[in-house]
Amino acid sequence: MSTAITVMFLVLSALMGAAIFYMNKKALKGSVGYAGKAAEQKSEEISRVQNPLLGLKNIKNGIAEYDTHMCIYLRLGSIDFHLLTEGEQQSVEDVLLSLARTVNFPVQVVVISRQTDTRMAVNGVVQSLNINRLSPQLRSYAEQMVRYLSAMMENRGTPDYEKYLVIRCDMLDSADKTRNELYRRADLVISELARAKIPCQPVKTDEIPDIFFDQLNPQQTFKPSAAIRNGGLYYAKGGGIGAEKTA
Repeated sequence: MSTAITVMFLVLSALMGAAIFYMNKKALKGSVGYAGKAAEQKSEEISRVQNPLLGLKNIKNGIAEYDTHMCIYLRLGSIDFHLLTEGEQQSVEDVLLSLARTVNFPVQVVVISRQTDTRMAVNGVVQSLNINRLSPQLRSYAEQMVRYLSAMMENRGTPDYEKYLVIRCDMLDSADKTRNELYRRADLVISELARAKIPCQPVKTDEIPDIFFDQLNPQQTFKPSAAIRNGGLYYAKGGGIGAEKTA
């Protein structure tokens, strides 16, 4: 009798274990599927938010104009916080806290990683090599510098980082009012950061495409602003960045 009861409990245990395993597997599959769909939807949302070209109508007077809003870009400098005295550090923190309390409009921080571009420096050194008056020591040093700068550019492990603040303003009664409000907000941020000795300046009109390009094509050295300065956009209908639209 005891043997039969033992066998029965073993069979029931096996059936119960199989049932629990099946239910857990089914639940896990469902949760993974839901999580996968949620992650996919989240990825699509992020891509829509991060793509700065969606809804872009024009770039003029340092402002990117969209269907429903406008944005102005500020380039941020940096300070070596750890080299400041305790009093200076406290002063910087106080200014930043004051700015955080003052700002009542959307501000986005954008950090862009760029591949190190040393082409201008290399060209400058190469031009100096054409000077016949260079001493052998200076010529040898210049040649070493060219090799070093060229290797730095080829090494993708040494990127440059640039930081920007993007200030947004939804469309007001008119485009002029929206622009003036953006300028006011930018002046407020720049003046407050100046108190903390943090360099900050508006990005020029022809440099805004550089930010867009770097957001969508990281670790590239091409600069749309250079192409714009050389008339690259005038091969296309529309005139160029900042040009007035005509019917």
